[in-house]
Amino acid sequence: EVIELEEGALATSGCEEQLWDIEDTTYTHIINPLTGAMLKVENGMVHKVTVRAPTCALADALATATMACEAFEDASIFADEIKEEYDVDFWIETWDIKQ
Repeated sequence: EVIELEEGALATSGCEEQLWDIEDTTYTHIINPLTGAMLKVENGMVHKVTVRAPTCALADALATATMACEAFEDASIFADEIKEEYDVDFWIETWDIKQ
């Protein structure tokens, strides 16, 4: 997808390159700050987030925070709340694992 950008910045946070298999479960390098647990790779869990914001620092912080939401529904709620307060856009992708 092409995202046109005239002002501001884009940042992406994702976990497709840093994965660990531990006892038949795959985990990402991202840690849930509330539980201290590594995020699992499962269908419906957040895989990658891109944020457009007025500054790169804000875009990066929001992309990382959205990743920590884990489930798509929680990430979407977080993004909707943030959109109301700041001039930002979110693109949230989830894992779609074929078994």
